[in-house]
Amino acid sequence: MPQGQFPIEFAKTTPSGAGGGVRSSLSVDTGQREIAQAVSGLGQAIDERNEKIKLGQDAMRLSVLERDYDELTNTYEQQLEKITDEDEANELIEQYEADVEKLAADDKAEVQNAYTISLNRKIGEQKNVFDKIGQAARAKDAVSQWKFAYGRAVDSGSTEGAKETAALALQTGVIGQAEFDAKMADLPVDIQFAQARKDLVTNPQGVINQLTDTEFTSTLSGEQLDTNAKLISTARNQKKIVGTEANKDLTDMMASRSLTLSEVQSRRPQLDDEDYKAWTKIALNPDDKVGNVIQQSEFESASADIWRGSVSQETFDKRVRASLADPNGINNEQYASIVKVAGTTLKSTQAEDIRRYSRQASNVILGQHSGLLQFDAAGNLTGVNMAGLSGDDTEDVKFRMHFLSLYEQGLRNFIAENPKASGKEFYQFAAEQKIRYWNTTLDQMKVIAKQQGKGGEGVSATPTATELRKLNTEEAYEQGKQLGYWK
Repeated sequence: MPQGQFPIEFAKTTPSGAGGGVRSSLSVDTGQREIAQAVSGLGQAIDERNEKIKLGQDAMRLSVLERDYDELTNTYEQQLEKITDEDEANELIEQYEADVEKLAADDKAEVQNAYTISLNRKIGEQKNVFDKIGQAARAKDAVSQWKFAYGRAVDSGSTEGAKETAALALQTGVIGQAEFDAKMADLPVDIQFAQARKDLVTNPQGVINQLTDTEFTSTLSGEQLDTNAKLISTARNQKKIVGTEANKDLTDMMASRSLTLSEVQSRRPQLDDEDYKAWTKIALNPDDKVGNVIQQSEFESASADIWRGSVSQETFDKRVRASLADPNGINNEQYASIVKVAGTTLKSTQAEDIRRYSRQASNVILGQHSGLLQFDAAGNLTGVNMAGLSGDDTEDVKFRMHFLSLYEQGLRNFIAENPKASGKEFYQFAAEQKIRYWNTTLDQMKVIAKQQGKGGEGVSATPTATELRKLNTEEAYEQGKQLGYWK
């Protein structure tokens, strides 16, 4: 059918006596009736269609109300889980009932009626849910309060208080008979563990003695043995800490000639047996103790071994204290000399290592330009011979020199932040940093230099977060924080 025509059929002949106009095939007699029926049927269909649309709209609105109800109910359930007071819980439920009724307040009567029927069907069941949530919250709170009260009694060392708390919890149904019996069986050990935790700071050795006693450990269960082992480990670590502090205090007193036997005795719980005996003898040293020159010389020579890692600082200090305690060992003046020489030797050795590692790193960082570096007689870097360089080479060397200074400063910072580190640990740090610098390209060096306003007149840059992450340096990390890329 050509576009623009309608599928309506017309008569192909023209009746006699009629004009030449086209005529429909609908008969005149029956046409009016058929038209009337058609119009009537059309009106009925429109009414039915409109009714279906209204019903559909109402159904969709009722579905939205159902979802709103579910969301509101879920919100109140979450709030109720946190409430342990019964009166407060009842007030919240009353507020909930009022809020769910308001959901359809602005809707038409048909929707309100349907929503009310649905609400009446659900609200009774929801109250039962609320009751269970409230009971669970109060029961959980009761258990929490019981555990807190019992733990507080145990921590205070009150056996009777712990028993009374447990008995009350049993009577009120907070705990069952099995839990009560288990708590009472574990109570003596729990009390002892609590006391050990109190004594960790002031008397770690006493805690170790107490918890390693075979008569005590033979009665422990598997879980208690684990707790016991952790407490012993903590006590041993604490003993090292307080022992170091006590030894330092007594050493300062000895150096200032204010060390007394009573000061040593007051620190007995913090000192191990060997140190306590040594300090007791040191405190009793006569003022005119001759001293041992040979041992003094040995100690002064051995002080470098601490940095080399062949002897620990703790071992070295114990040897020195043992000599001080020995009537034929070193005296206070010789001890002061040993400390001074040890400090000087340490700083000198550290400085030499910094120079050595920096020179090694210069070959990595400066590459083909490393031969331009200039050093003084002691091996300290004094500058770089820029003669003969021009253009990009001059600029590149400036950036590389700045990067080399960052490496050297990193070595100094490590020593400052790790005063007890050995030369071996320092070497490992320097080697790791050298590898990291080896993997840094010239472009990355320039970004780092520009971050700090280095490498040329008026140089500045705002690197992107991606650029900073690729650098993977402390400087880049701090720059990123300042720029707000990360917290």
